[in-house]
Amino acid sequence: MNRRDRRAAATNSRAASDDIDAVSSAALYEAGLHHLRASRNLDALIYCKKALAIDPSSADALHLMGLLSLETGHWDLAVEWIANAIRQNPQARYLSSLGVALQRRGRREEALQAFGKAVQLTPDDAVLWTSLGIVLDELQCPSDAVLCFRHALRLDPRQLEAACWSAVLLYQLGRGQEALARVAFGVKPP
Repeated sequence: MNRRDRRAAATNSRAASDDIDAVSSAALYEAGLHHLRASRNLDALIYCKKALAIDPSSADALHLMGLLSLETGHWDLAVEWIANAIRQNPQARYLSSLGVALQRRGRREEALQAFGKAVQLTPDDAVLWTSLGIVLDELQCPSDAVLCFRHALRLDPRQLEAACWSAVLLYQLGRGQEALARVAFGVKPP
């Protein structure tokens, strides 16, 4: 490669670098999210860090860093990143992710609060109600958990996880007939 070719390559490299810098934080977050969904965590991390370099208060990018921490089993980091995202913009999906991180860390009371706030923001989300019910069961509140699962099934009759958890808890509570009905209800075709 001669001197002219090296200069052209350097110019092209700087131009490509400038194009990446000109990209918005939101676009970089979207690219990072795409990589996370494709299980390319390192690529997701790179894009997320670039997004945060442009906008350190980007709630979506902070949340994505939390999700990446969850993926790698760094529960405390996940809690920290997601809590920062919530401080920027409290959303039900952020609170749900925080609940998962806290739950995995063994901080069930705090997970219960996070899921509780999430269902307040999005009361028609069956998955959130199911998550709330699971934490309630882990906290030895099976009757309350059953109510959450029942509500989740009212919102989405196809919520198989809620049907299964509900059936098990009803059986453990000595309500076998209800448990059988719940299992039959949960396996009906759509």
